[in-house]
Amino acid sequence: MGGWLNTDRTLPFLQVLVDGNPVFTQTNVAISGTTANTFSFDPNVVKGGVIEIRFGNDWNIAIDNIGFSQELIPEPASITLLGAGLAGLALRRRTRK
Repeated sequence: MGGWLNTDRTLPFLQVLVDGNPVFTQTNVAISGTTANTFSFDPNVVKGGVIEIRFGNDWNIAIDNIGFSQELIPEPASITLLGAGLAGLALRRRTRK
């Protein structure tokens, strides 16, 4: 985050919500107009469908370079269903011969 026009500012609040529930809140955040402020969050806390970043009503504060990553974790039921289907196909092919 950085301040506009090289002016230091105080952000009333910075809040991160996951699915509407706050997981991080900080008030009176000093924002430098010349260097970037960085914030990071525990990936186990910030898991959910919708991530919102709210920062107090100051139009002279900007955010940039937000990075997100995720891992695909297969659902056990889907893998079981796929395995059962493949086993059924193999069994059907075996009985045809």
